[in-house]
Amino acid sequence: MCTAIPRRTIINCQLYQRDKALYIKALFSRIAPRYDLLNSIMTGFLHYRWKKRTVFEGTAQEIGIGLDIASGTGDIAVELGKSKNVTQVIALDFAMPMLKLAQNRITQSRRISNIELQLADALSLPFTDNCLTRVTTGFSLRNVVSVAGLFSETYRVLKPNGTFAILEATPLKSTRWNKLFSWAFRFYFHHVVPFMGAVLANDREAYTYLPRSVDNFYTPTELINMLQSTGFSRVRYIPVGFGTTSILIATKL
Repeated sequence: MCTAIPRRTIINCQLYQRDKALYIKALFSRIAPRYDLLNSIMTGFLHYRWKKRTVFEGTAQEIGIGLDIASGTGDIAVELGKSKNVTQVIALDFAMPMLKLAQNRITQSRRISNIELQLADALSLPFTDNCLTRVTTGFSLRNVVSVAGLFSETYRVLKPNGTFAILEATPLKSTRWNKLFSWAFRFYFHHVVPFMGAVLANDREAYTYLPRSVDNFYTPTELINMLQSTGFSRVRYIPVGFGTTSILIATKL
């Protein structure tokens, strides 16, 4: 027997999705000028290495067009543009201040001339089915209103044998072997990071949202299951940052 979902529940869900999208768009528009600086300080500049590895691990055999979802300031898009089998890169984001910074980065990278910027929503990609060979995204999943929706849209636009490469902060699993590191990282993430956000970006709220969004996010295993449920195969998990960050590679067969 099926039970109807109350109309009030549906409306509340729709309002939550709309409010979260507006909140995230405003947040990233606000912190855009200091985004790269804070990322570098928080990770000890390791985020650049992780992004390069994400692009490398997501290499596809077929030559074609690549898409970087939630491209932000464009560092992953630039790495994707350097790939030999990528003829064109579309750097997509829904926050114009981020895309303006991405344009500056692309302009400074004189060797890169194959990147196009596009203002659009990751949950409604403006592309036809089966048209891309590679899709990347970095630190975006926690900020969309539907991870399953993003996975579904990515699967739709990828060609068969196309790859989807994800870089994301995920909850650190505490074990008997890493209790001290887990405690130290949690203290750093929940106390030091918001302080740095307040001092360097004048925005404690944004950098308080960051650790909370990770605490409440899916584990790598849950993300793998979601990718497989969408239809992706050959899903690989690569932990980086001592398990604080995940690289996931999936293929559409």
